[in-house]
Amino acid sequence: MDKNGRPDELRQLDKETDELLDKLEEVGKPNEGSRQNNTTQERNQEFSTNYNSSSSGRSTLTSAKSKISEGKRNAFELRQKDTGWGRSLAQSYVPFYVIYYAASRRTITPWLWALVFTFGAGITIGLVLHEKNEKELEQLGQLAGIVVAPFGFKFGTNKAREHARKRLEEI
Repeated sequence: MDKNGRPDELRQLDKETDELLDKLEEVGKPNEGSRQNNTTQERNQEFSTNYNSSSSGRSTLTSAKSKISEGKRNAFELRQKDTGWGRSLAQSYVPFYVIYYAASRRTITPWLWALVFTFGAGITIGLVLHEKNEKELEQLGQLAGIVVAPFGFKFGTNKAREHARKRLEEI
């Protein structure tokens, strides 16, 4: 026990804590010959040299990058196969096919264009046939959406395929 009535273990902990705090303060102070006076550019260059010399870090980074590129490449290649009307009709009429298509091709472009086409058809029907009663107008709008949706999906698929072709040429 010390004169304040604390056990020796606490006094030892206080001493160690003080030593650690002193060391931390010394680390924060720049010395003339230390690394602390390096410019930011020199430190960045030193880091990149050290990072490039460690093969484990570089190979991990490269493999992660290639996995991402490989997944995108596969999706872009799948988009190149979408040339007919089959997928456009399936996206329009087969439940949940839009979700599968968007996930496998990594694009929501066809769905967005189908939404635009359908919305446009509904607005056009409403503006042109505004004198009809509400029930008939609603039915015609739904019919227009059903008819126009495949065209929107086809247009969006073509746009996504063109984008994928350009990206494949870059890779």
